[in-house]
Amino acid sequence: MTETKEECKRCGKCCANLWLALSPADLQTKYTNWLSGNGERTADIHLIYPMLKLVEGPTFDEKTKVKRWIYRCTHLRQKSLLDPTVCTIYAHRPDMCRNFPHYGDKIVPGSLEIYEGCAFGG
Repeated sequence: MTETKEECKRCGKCCANLWLALSPADLQTKYTNWLSGNGERTADIHLIYPMLKLVEGPTFDEKTKVKRWIYRCTHLRQKSLLDPTVCTIYAHRPDMCRNFPHYGDKIVPGSLEIYEGCAFGG
């Protein structure tokens, strides 16, 4: 993993184009299992299922050889055409959003490559 001391510039690219290898049905099943207590221990991504809207998918990523779906967070909003996008729950956002693209104090390799022009990685 790559070390970094950079901070997110709040461009919203990762919120507008969240690439996952989980279908909406997979996410819903994992979320429902988590809610009922019948599921195995789960990652944060399953907990934010209600916040996600499917944008595209499935598609096949030739580079990673993985089928993927693209989601958008429903809390990412733009007030007008001249305003930048803003997270409407920024102060209370989930840990996976707060920590992206970090895992501990390192950046997960390749996590920013899919977000061309990301202010964080740029």
